[in-house]
Amino acid sequence: MQEALERAKMIFKIFREHVLRGVAHKDGEFGERIDERLGFEGSTPPPQPSVGEAPSWRHEAKSYRSTSELRLQELATWRTSIAWPEGAKVAFEPDRLCVRLVDGVSDSPQTKPVQGYNYIVMSTGHLHWLELVFRIQGELADLGRSVGGHRGEVRTNYVGGVDLERAFNQVWPQALALIASMLADDIFWQSAPGMPLLHPSKLLAQITRFILQDGRIVLYPEEIPSVRPALPEKPTAYSQKMAKLVCIYTVLHELEHVRLGHFQRELDCEMECDDAATLLSPLFVDHVEISWNLAIGNNGVERVAARPAFFVSEQIRQLVALYIADAQQQVERVLHHLRELGTRRRRQAERLYSCVRGDHLLAEHVRQVDTEFMVIPRMVLSVLETLKPADQDAFAEARRIL
Repeated sequence: MQEALERAKMIFKIFREHVLRGVAHKDGEFGERIDERLGFEGSTPPPQPSVGEAPSWRHEAKSYRSTSELRLQELATWRTSIAWPEGAKVAFEPDRLCVRLVDGVSDSPQTKPVQGYNYIVMSTGHLHWLELVFRIQGELADLGRSVGGHRGEVRTNYVGGVDLERAFNQVWPQALALIASMLADDIFWQSAPGMPLLHPSKLLAQITRFILQDGRIVLYPEEIPSVRPALPEKPTAYSQKMAKLVCIYTVLHELEHVRLGHFQRELDCEMECDDAATLLSPLFVDHVEISWNLAIGNNGVERVAARPAFFVSEQIRQLVALYIADAQQQVERVLHHLRELGTRRRRQAERLYSCVRGDHLLAEHVRQVDTEFMVIPRMVLSVLETLKPADQDAFAEARRIL
Protein backbone atom coordinates (compact mmCIF):
# COMPACT_ATOMS: atom_id res chain seq x y z
CA MET A 1 0.00 0.00 0.00
CA GLN A 2 2.80 2.40 0.89
CA GLU A 3 4.47 1.74 -2.47
CA ALA A 4 1.21 2.54 -4.25
CA LEU A 5 0.88 5.83 -2.35
CA GLU A 6 4.44 6.82 -3.21
CA ARG A 7 3.89 6.05 -6.88
CA ALA A 8 0.68 8.10 -6.84
CA LYS A 9 2.55 11.06 -5.40
CA MET A 10 5.25 10.70 -8.03
CA ILE A 11 2.94 10.38 -11.05
CA PHE A 12 0.94 13.46 -10.12
CA LYS A 13 4.03 15.45 -9.11
CA ILE A 14 5.58 14.79 -12.53
CA PHE A 15 2.29 15.73 -14.18
CA ARG A 16 2.12 19.11 -12.42
CA GLU A 17 5.78 19.98 -12.87
CA HIS A 18 6.59 18.61 -16.33
CA VAL A 19 3.35 18.10 -18.26
CA LEU A 20 0.77 20.65 -17.16
CA ARG A 21 3.15 23.55 -17.59
CA GLY A 22 3.50 22.73 -21.27
CA VAL A 23 -0.23 22.50 -21.95
CA ALA A 24 -2.48 25.49 -22.60
CA HIS A 25 -5.06 25.46 -19.83
CA LYS A 26 -7.21 27.65 -17.63
CA ASP A 27 -8.02 26.90 -14.03
CA GLY A 28 -11.65 25.96 -13.45
CA GLU A 29 -12.93 27.06 -16.85
CA PHE A 30 -14.98 24.06 -18.02
CA GLY A 31 -14.04 21.11 -15.83
CA GLU A 32 -16.89 21.33 -13.38
CA ARG A 33 -19.38 20.81 -16.22
CA ILE A 34 -17.63 18.12 -18.25
CA ASP A 35 -19.43 15.13 -16.68
CA GLU A 36 -22.78 16.70 -17.46
CA ARG A 37 -21.57 17.56 -20.96
CA LEU A 38 -20.59 13.97 -21.74
CA GLY A 39 -23.35 12.25 -19.81
CA PHE A 40 -21.13 10.87 -17.02
CA GLU A 41 -23.17 12.40 -14.24
CA GLY A 42 -23.10 11.06 -10.71
CA SER A 43 -20.27 9.89 -8.51
CA THR A 44 -18.76 6.64 -9.79
CA PRO A 45 -16.35 4.71 -7.55
CA PRO A 46 -13.12 3.62 -9.23
CA PRO A 47 -12.68 -0.08 -10.02
CA GLN A 48 -11.29 -2.22 -7.23
CA PRO A 49 -8.15 -4.33 -7.60
CA SER A 50 -8.76 -7.71 -9.13
CA VAL A 51 -7.69 -10.87 -7.33
CA GLY A 52 -3.93 -10.84 -6.94
CA GLU A 53 -3.56 -7.26 -8.19
CA ALA A 54 -1.53 -4.85 -6.06
CA PRO A 55 -3.19 -1.64 -4.79
CA SER A 56 -2.78 1.29 -7.14
CA TRP A 57 -3.48 5.00 -7.42
CA ARG A 58 -5.94 3.98 -10.17
CA HIS A 59 -8.20 2.47 -7.50
CA GLU A 60 -8.38 5.65 -5.40
CA ALA A 61 -11.30 8.07 -5.90
CA LYS A 62 -9.10 11.05 -4.98
CA SER A 63 -6.97 10.37 -8.08
CA TYR A 64 -9.72 11.75 -10.32
CA ARG A 65 -11.30 15.18 -10.66
CA SER A 66 -14.31 13.86 -12.57
CA THR A 67 -16.10 10.70 -13.61
CA SER A 68 -15.07 11.48 -17.19
CA GLU A 69 -11.40 11.30 -16.19
CA LEU A 70 -11.98 8.04 -14.34
CA ARG A 71 -13.71 6.47 -17.36
CA LEU A 72 -10.91 7.46 -19.73
CA GLN A 73 -8.35 6.01 -17.31
CA GLU A 74 -10.48 2.85 -17.29
CA LEU A 75 -10.01 2.69 -21.07
CA ALA A 76 -6.21 2.95 -20.71
CA THR A 77 -6.15 0.16 -18.13
CA TRP A 78 -8.32 -2.05 -20.36
CA ARG A 79 -5.94 -1.54 -23.26
CA THR A 80 -3.01 -2.96 -21.28
CA SER A 81 -4.94 -6.22 -20.89
CA ILE A 82 -5.27 -6.71 -24.67
CA ALA A 83 -2.34 -8.51 -26.29
CA TRP A 84 -2.70 -6.97 -29.75
CA PRO A 85 -1.21 -7.52 -32.24
CA GLU A 86 -0.93 -11.24 -31.58
CA GLY A 87 2.46 -12.30 -30.29
CA ALA A 88 3.46 -8.76 -29.32
CA LYS A 89 4.24 -7.83 -25.75
CA VAL A 90 2.36 -4.75 -24.62
CA ALA A 91 5.05 -2.22 -23.83
CA PHE A 92 3.36 -0.38 -20.98
CA GLU A 93 2.22 -0.94 -17.40
CA PRO A 94 -1.19 0.24 -16.14
CA ASP A 95 0.31 2.29 -13.28
CA ARG A 96 2.60 4.16 -15.68
CA LEU A 97 -0.27 5.30 -17.92
CA CYS A 98 -2.18 8.35 -16.80
CA VAL A 99 -5.06 10.01 -18.66
CA ARG A 100 -5.69 13.57 -17.49
CA LEU A 101 -8.32 16.15 -18.39
CA VAL A 102 -7.19 19.76 -18.15
CA ASP A 103 -9.51 22.75 -18.00
CA GLY A 104 -9.31 24.94 -21.04
CA VAL A 105 -8.42 24.36 -24.64
CA SER A 106 -5.70 22.78 -26.72
CA ASP A 107 -4.94 22.07 -30.34
CA SER A 108 -5.63 18.36 -29.94
CA PRO A 109 -5.12 15.52 -27.43
CA GLN A 110 -1.45 15.03 -26.61
CA THR A 111 0.79 12.21 -25.41
CA LYS A 112 3.66 13.20 -23.11
CA PRO A 113 6.32 10.65 -22.03
CA VAL A 114 8.18 11.85 -18.91
CA GLN A 115 10.56 9.90 -16.66
CA GLY A 116 9.12 6.50 -17.49
CA TYR A 117 5.48 7.64 -17.23
CA ASN A 118 3.15 8.33 -20.15
CA TYR A 119 0.47 10.98 -19.92
CA ILE A 120 -2.42 11.36 -22.34
CA VAL A 121 -3.79 14.86 -21.95
CA MET A 122 -7.17 15.99 -23.26
CA SER A 123 -8.74 19.38 -22.72
CA THR A 124 -12.28 19.80 -21.48
CA GLY A 125 -12.73 22.53 -24.10
CA HIS A 126 -12.00 19.99 -26.84
CA LEU A 127 -14.55 17.58 -25.35
CA HIS A 128 -17.11 20.40 -25.16
CA TRP A 129 -16.53 21.08 -28.84
CA LEU A 130 -16.92 17.39 -29.80
CA GLU A 131 -20.28 17.22 -28.07
CA LEU A 132 -21.33 20.44 -29.79
CA VAL A 133 -20.47 19.10 -33.27
CA PHE A 134 -22.64 16.04 -32.81
CA ARG A 135 -25.45 18.01 -31.18
CA ILE A 136 -25.53 20.05 -34.40
CA GLN A 137 -25.51 16.87 -36.47
CA GLY A 138 -28.51 15.51 -34.56
CA GLU A 139 -30.44 18.76 -34.89
CA LEU A 140 -29.71 18.96 -38.63
CA ALA A 141 -31.01 15.41 -39.03
CA ASP A 142 -34.18 16.36 -37.12
CA LEU A 143 -34.59 19.37 -39.41
CA GLY A 144 -34.28 17.23 -42.54
CA ARG A 145 -36.67 14.65 -41.11
CA SER A 146 -39.27 17.33 -40.52
CA VAL A 147 -39.40 18.35 -44.19
CA GLY A 148 -39.32 14.87 -45.70
CA GLY A 149 -39.06 14.66 -49.45
CA HIS A 150 -37.25 12.40 -51.87
CA ARG A 151 -33.83 10.92 -51.19
CA GLY A 152 -30.62 12.17 -52.73
CA GLU A 153 -27.27 10.40 -53.10
CA VAL A 154 -27.16 9.10 -49.50
CA ARG A 155 -29.15 5.88 -49.32
CA THR A 156 -29.18 4.99 -45.59
CA ASN A 157 -30.19 6.68 -42.38
CA TYR A 158 -28.21 4.85 -39.67
CA VAL A 159 -26.87 8.12 -38.26
CA GLY A 160 -29.35 10.41 -40.00
CA GLY A 161 -27.56 10.56 -43.37
CA VAL A 162 -30.68 10.79 -45.51
CA ASP A 163 -32.16 13.43 -43.22
CA LEU A 164 -28.91 15.43 -43.19
CA GLU A 165 -28.88 15.53 -46.97
CA ARG A 166 -32.52 16.67 -47.01
CA ALA A 167 -31.65 19.53 -44.66
CA PHE A 168 -28.72 20.42 -46.91
CA ASN A 169 -30.73 20.36 -50.13
CA GLN A 170 -34.21 21.54 -49.11
CA VAL A 171 -33.93 23.89 -46.12
CA TRP A 172 -30.42 25.26 -46.48
CA PRO A 173 -30.99 28.64 -44.74
CA GLN A 174 -32.29 26.95 -41.60
CA ALA A 175 -29.44 24.44 -41.76
CA LEU A 176 -27.00 27.33 -42.09
CA ALA A 177 -28.47 28.89 -38.95
CA LEU A 178 -27.77 25.70 -37.00
CA ILE A 179 -24.20 25.45 -38.25
CA ALA A 180 -23.76 29.15 -37.44
CA SER A 181 -24.62 28.36 -33.83
CA MET A 182 -21.65 26.02 -33.70
CA LEU A 183 -19.32 28.45 -35.45
CA ALA A 184 -20.34 31.24 -33.08
CA ASP A 185 -19.63 29.21 -29.96
CA ASP A 186 -16.84 30.80 -27.89
CA ILE A 187 -15.32 27.49 -26.79
CA PHE A 188 -15.45 26.23 -30.36
CA TRP A 189 -13.22 29.09 -31.44
CA GLN A 190 -10.84 28.57 -28.56
CA SER A 191 -10.57 24.89 -29.50
CA ALA A 192 -9.97 25.63 -33.18
CA PRO A 193 -6.36 25.58 -34.40
CA GLY A 194 -5.23 29.20 -34.75
CA MET A 195 -6.98 32.48 -34.06
CA PRO A 196 -10.21 33.58 -35.72
CA LEU A 197 -10.36 36.53 -38.11
CA LEU A 198 -13.67 37.50 -36.58
CA HIS A 199 -14.86 37.40 -33.01
CA PRO A 200 -17.76 34.93 -32.72
CA SER A 201 -20.27 37.72 -32.18
CA LYS A 202 -19.17 39.44 -35.41
CA LEU A 203 -19.23 36.15 -37.27
CA LEU A 204 -22.75 35.53 -36.00
CA ALA A 205 -23.86 38.97 -37.20
CA GLN A 206 -22.29 38.33 -40.60
CA ILE A 207 -24.11 35.01 -40.95
CA THR A 208 -27.39 36.59 -39.86
CA ARG A 209 -27.04 39.31 -42.51
CA PHE A 210 -26.41 36.65 -45.12
CA ILE A 211 -29.56 34.79 -44.13
CA LEU A 212 -31.63 37.97 -44.29
CA GLN A 213 -30.21 39.06 -47.65
CA ASP A 214 -30.55 35.61 -49.15
CA GLY A 215 -34.30 36.03 -49.23
CA ARG A 216 -35.14 32.37 -48.71
CA ILE A 217 -35.87 32.62 -45.02
CA VAL A 218 -37.93 35.08 -43.01
CA LEU A 219 -36.87 36.03 -39.49
CA TYR A 220 -39.18 37.88 -37.17
CA PRO A 221 -37.79 41.19 -35.82
CA GLU A 222 -37.02 39.76 -32.37
CA GLU A 223 -34.99 36.97 -34.02
CA ILE A 224 -32.79 39.19 -36.18
CA PRO A 225 -30.03 39.92 -33.61
CA SER A 226 -29.05 36.26 -33.27
CA VAL A 227 -29.55 32.83 -34.75
CA ARG A 228 -28.20 31.17 -31.61
CA PRO A 229 -31.66 30.00 -30.38
CA ALA A 230 -31.58 27.46 -33.22
CA LEU A 231 -29.15 25.40 -31.13
CA PRO A 232 -30.53 23.44 -28.15
CA GLU A 233 -28.90 24.57 -24.94
CA LYS A 234 -28.31 21.12 -23.47
CA PRO A 235 -26.49 18.05 -24.78
CA THR A 236 -28.61 15.30 -26.27
CA ALA A 237 -28.28 11.55 -25.75
CA TYR A 238 -26.96 11.27 -29.31
CA SER A 239 -24.35 14.03 -28.97
CA GLN A 240 -23.09 12.59 -25.69
CA LYS A 241 -22.84 9.10 -27.18
CA MET A 242 -20.91 10.27 -30.24
CA ALA A 243 -18.52 12.43 -28.19
CA LYS A 244 -17.76 9.39 -26.01
CA LEU A 245 -17.13 7.24 -29.08
CA VAL A 246 -14.66 9.80 -30.44
CA CYS A 247 -12.94 9.88 -27.04
CA ILE A 248 -12.58 6.09 -27.17
CA TYR A 249 -11.00 6.21 -30.61
CA THR A 250 -8.73 9.11 -29.68
CA VAL A 251 -7.38 7.54 -26.48
CA LEU A 252 -6.79 4.18 -28.19
CA HIS A 253 -4.89 5.99 -30.93
CA GLU A 254 -2.73 7.85 -28.40
CA LEU A 255 -2.10 4.66 -26.43
CA GLU A 256 -0.70 3.05 -29.56
CA HIS A 257 1.83 5.89 -29.80
CA VAL A 258 2.87 4.89 -26.28
CA ARG A 259 3.05 1.18 -27.07
CA LEU A 260 5.12 1.74 -30.17
CA GLY A 261 7.27 4.41 -28.58
CA HIS A 262 6.56 6.64 -31.59
CA PHE A 263 5.62 10.18 -30.69
CA GLN A 264 6.23 11.73 -34.09
CA ARG A 265 3.17 12.72 -36.10
CA GLU A 266 4.29 11.48 -39.52
CA LEU A 267 1.63 9.90 -41.70
CA ASP A 268 2.95 6.32 -41.48
CA CYS A 269 3.02 6.44 -37.70
CA GLU A 270 -0.44 8.00 -37.51
CA MET A 271 -1.88 5.27 -39.74
CA GLU A 272 -0.28 2.54 -37.64
CA CYS A 273 -1.89 4.01 -34.53
CA ASP A 274 -5.20 4.34 -36.40
CA ASP A 275 -5.06 0.60 -37.10
CA ALA A 276 -5.17 -0.21 -33.39
CA ALA A 277 -7.93 2.30 -32.64
CA THR A 278 -10.05 1.01 -35.53
CA LEU A 279 -9.83 -2.64 -34.55
CA LEU A 280 -10.00 -2.22 -30.76
CA SER A 281 -12.70 0.44 -30.40
CA PRO A 282 -15.59 -1.96 -31.25
CA LEU A 283 -14.32 -4.35 -28.55
CA PHE A 284 -14.22 -1.63 -25.93
CA VAL A 285 -17.64 -0.31 -26.94
CA ASP A 286 -19.09 -3.76 -26.24
CA HIS A 287 -17.14 -3.93 -22.96
CA VAL A 288 -18.53 -0.65 -21.56
CA GLU A 289 -21.93 -0.32 -23.24
CA ILE A 290 -23.77 -0.16 -19.91
CA SER A 291 -21.24 1.64 -17.69
CA TRP A 292 -20.66 4.32 -20.35
CA ASN A 293 -24.38 4.52 -21.20
CA LEU A 294 -23.76 3.97 -24.93
CA ALA A 295 -27.15 2.35 -25.60
CA ILE A 296 -26.19 0.29 -28.65
CA GLY A 297 -29.22 0.12 -30.96
CA ASN A 298 -30.62 -2.85 -32.81
CA ASN A 299 -28.52 -2.12 -35.90
CA GLY A 300 -25.32 -1.91 -33.83
CA VAL A 301 -23.82 1.00 -35.75
CA GLU A 302 -22.24 2.32 -32.55
CA ARG A 303 -19.66 -0.47 -32.87
CA VAL A 304 -18.33 1.02 -36.10
CA ALA A 305 -19.19 4.72 -35.66
CA ALA A 306 -16.21 5.79 -33.49
CA ARG A 307 -13.80 5.77 -36.43
CA PRO A 308 -15.77 7.89 -38.96
CA ALA A 309 -16.95 10.23 -36.18
CA PHE A 310 -13.33 10.83 -35.17
CA PHE A 311 -12.21 11.65 -38.71
CA VAL A 312 -15.19 13.91 -39.41
CA SER A 313 -14.56 15.91 -36.23
CA GLU A 314 -10.91 16.36 -37.27
CA GLN A 315 -11.88 17.39 -40.81
CA ILE A 316 -14.25 20.05 -39.46
CA ARG A 317 -11.47 21.47 -37.28
CA GLN A 318 -9.19 21.72 -40.30
CA LEU A 319 -11.91 23.37 -42.39
CA VAL A 320 -12.25 26.04 -39.72
CA ALA A 321 -8.46 26.42 -39.77
CA LEU A 322 -8.71 26.95 -43.54
CA TYR A 323 -11.26 29.71 -42.96
CA ILE A 324 -8.97 31.31 -40.40
CA ALA A 325 -5.80 31.06 -42.52
CA ASP A 326 -4.60 34.46 -43.74
CA ALA A 327 -1.38 33.41 -45.51
CA GLN A 328 -0.75 31.03 -48.39
CA GLN A 329 1.66 28.99 -46.28
CA GLN A 330 -1.06 28.41 -43.70
CA VAL A 331 -3.53 27.45 -46.43
CA GLU A 332 -1.09 24.88 -47.85
CA ARG A 333 -0.46 23.44 -44.40
CA VAL A 334 -4.18 22.99 -43.73
CA LEU A 335 -4.78 21.41 -47.14
CA HIS A 336 -1.89 19.04 -46.44
CA HIS A 337 -3.54 18.02 -43.15
CA LEU A 338 -6.86 17.48 -44.93
CA ARG A 339 -5.19 15.24 -47.53
CA GLU A 340 -3.54 13.17 -44.81
CA LEU A 341 -6.84 12.85 -42.93
CA GLY A 342 -8.51 11.68 -46.15
CA THR A 343 -5.79 9.06 -46.69
CA ARG A 344 -6.10 7.83 -43.11
CA ARG A 345 -9.91 7.76 -43.19
CA ARG A 346 -10.02 5.71 -46.40
CA ARG A 347 -7.38 3.26 -45.18
CA GLN A 348 -9.26 2.62 -41.94
CA ALA A 349 -12.57 2.16 -43.75
CA GLU A 350 -10.97 -0.44 -46.00
CA ARG A 351 -9.20 -2.11 -43.09
CA LEU A 352 -12.35 -2.47 -41.01
CA TYR A 353 -14.39 -3.57 -44.01
CA SER A 354 -11.88 -6.33 -44.76
CA CYS A 355 -12.21 -7.57 -41.17
CA VAL A 356 -16.02 -7.71 -41.12
CA ARG A 357 -16.90 -8.53 -44.72
CA GLY A 358 -17.95 -12.02 -43.64
CA ASP A 359 -20.75 -10.35 -41.68
CA HIS A 360 -22.73 -8.81 -44.53
CA LEU A 361 -24.89 -6.60 -42.29
CA LEU A 362 -21.93 -5.16 -40.37
CA ALA A 363 -19.96 -4.68 -43.59
CA GLU A 364 -22.88 -2.70 -45.00
CA HIS A 365 -22.86 -0.54 -41.87
CA VAL A 366 -19.16 0.21 -42.29
CA ARG A 367 -19.63 1.45 -45.85
CA GLN A 368 -22.85 3.39 -45.38
CA VAL A 369 -22.04 5.05 -42.04
CA ASP A 370 -18.90 6.54 -43.61
CA THR A 371 -20.99 8.04 -46.41
CA GLU A 372 -23.54 9.46 -43.99
CA PHE A 373 -20.98 11.15 -41.73
CA MET A 374 -19.29 12.89 -44.66
CA VAL A 375 -22.39 15.03 -45.25
CA ILE A 376 -21.50 17.16 -42.20
CA PRO A 377 -18.05 18.45 -43.22
CA ARG A 378 -19.41 19.23 -46.68
CA MET A 379 -22.18 21.31 -45.12
CA VAL A 380 -19.67 23.17 -42.94
CA LEU A 381 -17.50 23.77 -46.00
CA SER A 382 -20.46 25.28 -47.86
CA VAL A 383 -21.06 27.72 -44.99
CA LEU A 384 -17.41 28.77 -44.85
CA GLU A 385 -17.25 29.21 -48.63
CA THR A 386 -20.19 31.59 -48.42
CA LEU A 387 -18.58 33.63 -45.63
CA LYS A 388 -15.18 33.95 -47.30
CA PRO A 389 -15.72 34.07 -51.07
CA ALA A 390 -12.21 35.44 -51.68
CA ASP A 391 -10.67 32.03 -50.95
CA GLN A 392 -12.64 29.99 -53.48
CA ASP A 393 -9.55 28.22 -54.85
CA ALA A 394 -8.60 26.88 -51.42
CA PHE A 395 -12.16 25.85 -50.65
CA ALA A 396 -12.50 24.19 -54.07
CA GLU A 397 -9.39 22.11 -53.31
CA ALA A 398 -10.81 21.21 -49.88
CA ARG A 399 -14.03 20.08 -51.58
CA ARG A 400 -12.05 17.83 -53.93
CA ILE A 401 -10.22 16.34 -50.96
CA LEU A 402 -13.46 15.62 -49.10
